[in-house]
Amino acid sequence: MKYTHSGFTLIEVVIYSALVSLLLASVVISTYHIIDAGWWIQAKNRELQEIVVLMRQIEAEIGRSDVVIEPAIHATSSLFKAVNVSNETIHMFVEDGVLFLKTISADDEVFIMPLHAQSTHITNIVFDASDKNISVSLATERFTFTKTVWLP
Repeated sequence: MKYTHSGFTLIEVVIYSALVSLLLASVVISTYHIIDAGWWIQAKNRELQEIVVLMRQIEAEIGRSDVVIEPAIHATSSLFKAVNVSNETIHMFVEDGVLFLKTISADDEVFIMPLHAQSTHITNIVFDASDKNISVSLATERFTFTKTVWLP
């Protein structure tokens, strides 16, 4: 009597298991890279949104300025200093990666506040003044933004 074996040999099972393992490993690695790229894009978008809001705040403060003290016309500075219509002196400057707004009231009261979340690290800010506008260049670790603000 002959016995016919219809099944898989041990070598076939090992080979198929190795192939399935390689396939699953490549799926896991691909999924990880897709998720990691999504997190990177979210962080980049968050920083861009913070910079857009920050530039709007800078534009509003410059727009409220009545007399610009620093930078002088046709000069460049990393400090913005002006007097607004409420007779307050305002200063904008970067310290330890944070953009601060310092306001000195007519009664010599001093208020200092950061203008953005500390998750965005500002490496440099440059105010470039001309006769009718101020160009603001804001640099972070990843981006550099420039905006022209017209003086009132």
